[in-house]
Amino acid sequence: MSKIFQGKKILVVGGSSGIGYAVAVAAAQKGAELIIASRTARSQHEILASKLGENIITCDLDITSKLDITELFLQIESIDHLVVSVRPDTVPTLFSETGIDSAKKAFDVKFWGQYQLIQLALPKINENGSIILTSGIAGAKIYPKSLTMSLINSATETLVKSLAVEIAPIRVNAVSPGFVSPKPTTVKNYAKTFPQQRLANVNEIANAYIYLLENSYITGTTITVDGGATLV
Repeated sequence: MSKIFQGKKILVVGGSSGIGYAVAVAAAQKGAELIIASRTARSQHEILASKLGENIITCDLDITSKLDITELFLQIESIDHLVVSVRPDTVPTLFSETGIDSAKKAFDVKFWGQYQLIQLALPKINENGSIILTSGIAGAKIYPKSLTMSLINSATETLVKSLAVEIAPIRVNAVSPGFVSPKPTTVKNYAKTFPQQRLANVNEIANAYIYLLENSYITGTTITVDGGATLV
């Protein structure tokens, strides 16, 4: 396998599980030096190291905490790429039933968390480096009980476009995942109505991040990986 990331340092926030972990695995296979930051990364160090390589660095991080982010970057001399894959722990609810504190907490995790993280990361990102954020198809298609996430995802994609201009030549992009397995039977059945007629697997989503990391001429772009869910 090509070691295209040999000698490159990639910080994956949210890299101990889910999409972030799949991105970390794919990047490690291509030779990347990895820093994994999440709420539980240190407690999972041995497991992560067995999959990602003994030289990985793991750091506990609450993305809503400026102190945690500051301490993280005190430990890092420089990075080539920053990948952020975090999601708030929210329950879908109707707008009329959504508490403002719940909505604000979701924004704090997924939007303002990414915003603040980037501000503090900038001095550490090498000139030809890149940032990849995570939005989601709720920003492109309206789903019942998903207004808060729709707003967050749309704001994230606007942030990507603005930063791609403002902090160039650092590239800034996003991946917008669709419905990823495993999911309840009702969602599996819904996925049969998509052009691809199934849910995504996490590696298919991760491949989009790798593509954006590899291609040095893409910036200000959101890649949607949804099997055509937003078309129907």
